[in-house]
Amino acid sequence: MSSPAPEPPAPSESTLRYRRILTRLLVSLLASWVLMMLPLPWSLLAGVAGIVTGVLLVRLVIAAWKDRRPAMAVVSAVVGVPAVFMIVLGSVTGAIFYGPMSQLEQCRDEALTQQAQDACRDEVQSSVLSWMEGLTGS
Repeated sequence: MSSPAPEPPAPSESTLRYRRILTRLLVSLLASWVLMMLPLPWSLLAGVAGIVTGVLLVRLVIAAWKDRRPAMAVVSAVVGVPAVFMIVLGSVTGAIFYGPMSQLEQCRDEALTQQAQDACRDEVQSSVLSWMEGLTGS
């Protein structure tokens, strides 16, 4: 008869907290990515999810540092900060240029050929340029 295998030691409370934060961070990143793929205005919610992700990222880095995992803290910060920045920047840009971006999405939905999609892009670019000229008064 063989004796049963010894059970591994139970993880500490800090390790469990770290794992919970990491799980929430990954779910938040996934939600941000899915929201970015949606059409306007729903894609603007990616910015909210990005801010939540940023908060969770800070909590993760602090938890990793306290749990004596400095490599994980540094890697999380180096990878996470640019990702969160890009998510939030994309949403802010979408909000600023909501009119032209919405127009582009609508035009692309109706375009049947690549040439028509290119024409949509050119039309939106000129719309954005005229909008920016209106802001600067040029």
